[in-house]
Amino acid sequence: MRRKCDRWAGDWEPQCFHEITLSRAEWRGLLKYSRELDLDKGSYYDGRSGAINFWCGPTDKPIDWTGRITKGALKHARAYVGAVLGDHKESGKVKLHFEVSAYDRAEHRGLKMGSRQWRKALRGTMADRRWILKQFRLLRQHVKLMRHGVKP
Repeated sequence: MRRKCDRWAGDWEPQCFHEITLSRAEWRGLLKYSRELDLDKGSYYDGRSGAINFWCGPTDKPIDWTGRITKGALKHARAYVGAVLGDHKESGKVKLHFEVSAYDRAEHRGLKMGSRQWRKALRGTMADRRWILKQFRLLRQHVKLMRHGVKP
């Protein structure tokens, strides 16, 4: 699963852990349905302009996620895990960059913001990466079903 990515290499920025390339049409479909399956409706997606954010919940989270997951200002108990960001290419394709930004993981450990330990916790674990990729696959399957007129 470890791949060299051409985006985000700084110490403070989220680290890209995986890249794939899709057609613009497929990316638009993923963005559309991530907005329809929004976290405010009980899902785990938050579609934005050029990005899909992934949020976990108490019953669907990375296997090693520790700490409570609360509602806070949201409608459902959720914790931010990471995102996939689209980078439009001249070829008509979109390169997707997957990142982990496990803020809640770092916060629940009581780590000092900006410390080395905090930055390490923010980058998440292998379980976080696997969970994000699983959520992305589920969204991608949903889009394929919807395009064929099948309601999941």
